[in-house]
Order: sequence, then C-alpha cells, then structure tokens
Amino acid sequence: MQAGRSTGLLSPSLQSNDGGFGFQGPNDQSFTGAKAGAYRADLSVGLGDFFEGRDGRFTFYTQHLDAGYSSPGEATIKGHRAIRRHVQDARDEQLESRSQGRSENREPGLETRAVELDVAYKLAEKWTVSTGVRNDLRKDNSPVVPLTQIQGERTDAGSRR
Repeated sequence: MQAGRSTGLLSPSLQSNDGGFGFQGPNDQSFTGAKAGAYRADLSVGLGDFFEGRDGRFTFYTQHLDAGYSSPGEATIKGHRAIRRHVQDARDEQLESRSQGRSENREPGLETRAVELDVAYKLAEKWTVSTGVRNDLRKDNSPVVPLTQIQGERTDAGSRR
C-alpha cells in the first residue's frame, strides 16, 4: 500500500484544443496551492497457495488521486480513480483461462471500462483451440463533450486454433 499528499502543482499542465497546434494552461488556477492526497493498493496472489493443484495468479490494484494531486508521473487537476485486476488460471495441462478487467473514472469527465475473458484448450502437443470475448465502454460525463470524443460500447469475440 502507498499513500501520498501534495501541496501545489509539480509543474503547470498544458492542454490543446486544436490537436496540438497551440497549448494553453488550464482556466482553473485554483489548484496551484491545492492540498491533495492519493493512495494505491496492490495485491498479487498465487492461486496454488490457496487451491491445491492450481497453477495461476490473481493480481489487483486500485488507485485514487484527489483533484489537484501532483507528483512525478502522477498529476491531475480532476479527481481520478482506477481499478485493475487480472486472473490467470491453468486448471490442468489442457485447460487454461484468463480474465482481466480495468475501469477508470476521471471526475467529472471520462469513464472507461474493459472486461475480457479468454479460454484455451490444448487438444494435442501442437494443437490448441482458444476463444475469447471483450467488452469496452467509453463514456464522457463532462459538462461539455468535445466533438472529437468517441463514446460508446462494443463487444468483440474471437477464436483461433
């Protein structure tokens, strides 16, 4: 687990409304002396430690940055939350599954989510059949959504041998 606190912005943030031809600082300068906190928790567990005969791993992290938090590599004017998890499980020598998911939410703006599940079955030494499905969501909750912002949800499935 990690926790941090900052006072003021580490460096000024610049933004571009014209695709990178011009840059300007944010209109809201109230975060120049802001006190903000952050935390992050990581967990990684071998499935074999809890389930006999299981060869796999579960990893998870969650992170929260308050609006105005600033540190090297992590600076935000808006609040930011992120959650990610990954599970890989080899049930035996033939069957393996993998699932992963992530979600991020920037207040009051962009919300993204991706969830994926893959399963592979080994038919012979050199033959494996696998299939998977993934769902993505991208939604902007900003008061003014830019015209270039692509929003929506999609689900993809695939297989291979």
